[in-house]
Amino acid sequence: MSQLTDEVLRGLRAAAEPTRLRMLAVLARGEFSVTDLTRILGQSQPRVSRHLKLLGESGLLERIPCVEVNGQGAARNPNTCNISAHFIEGEGMLYQLNAQGICASSGSACTSGSLEPSHVLRAMGVPFTAVHGSVRLSLGRYNTDEDVDRALEVFPQVVANLRRLSPYWDTTHNRPRPESEAMMRGA
Repeated sequence: MSQLTDEVLRGLRAAAEPTRLRMLAVLARGEFSVTDLTRILGQSQPRVSRHLKLLGESGLLERIPCVEVNGQGAARNPNTCNISAHFIEGEGMLYQLNAQGICASSGSACTSGSLEPSHVLRAMGVPFTAVHGSVRLSLGRYNTDEDVDRALEVFPQVVANLRRLSPYWDTTHNRPRPESEAMMRGA
């Protein structure tokens, strides 16, 4: 087990494709479950799940209108939440989140630098009003409850700041303009 643990942990860093491939290989061989890998990586699966629930499934969705968790309810990486905010650009969110000390990304590591929307999000049917406003938040073994609380405090402010600049957003009523709602539905 220690040899496999070393194999999984070797070169571990966020969004490292070789690390993900090693973890997938370990899972595919059936030598460890996701729960085992979570334990190996020093994370508590319930803690990470709770953090993701706070961030996406409950926290941000309750605080911000017209925000979606991409892949909600599907099997996905247990430490990652991809969130789309309609009518704003992900790059603007990244800039403002970074200024507040919150790290996020707007695409996969293999497509970094591309201005094209994610082909995966497009294939999932994420509306064009949200696909450019998608960011990925990843949690690691060193994240704390305070980190999650900070993200829950800052993220809604960032979205509100950017929506004030959007011609599609009615800031008075904090919702899309009537003519923009049809775009959200893909009509």
